[in-house]
Amino acid sequence: MGAKMKVKKYKHEMVLEPMSDKDIENTRMCVKLKFDQHPKLQFLLSGTEIKMIYEDIGNRNGARHKFWGAKKISDQEGDRVNMMGIILMELRDQYRLEDETT
Repeated sequence: MGAKMKVKKYKHEMVLEPMSDKDIENTRMCVKLKFDQHPKLQFLLSGTEIKMIYEDIGNRNGARHKFWGAKKISDQEGDRVNMMGIILMELRDQYRLEDETT
């Protein structure tokens, strides 16, 4: 969180549009790098099997919160885009395919 606060003063220099295709691509890359470096996280992610993954936004209602996360309605449904959950589920599927081919 400290890094986020320090970077805010450079917000005017951002060239990446939030919630754009490039932003999603960068987030996918960062999440994959994180999980690739931490086998225990890979194991825990794989343990979610085929369950829906949500980035819980709690009571936050800003556009970016509704894009990256969701409020859980049921085991298979959320009320927003839930892009972070989608990215995590895609990565889980990618790891599963890699395990099957090795």
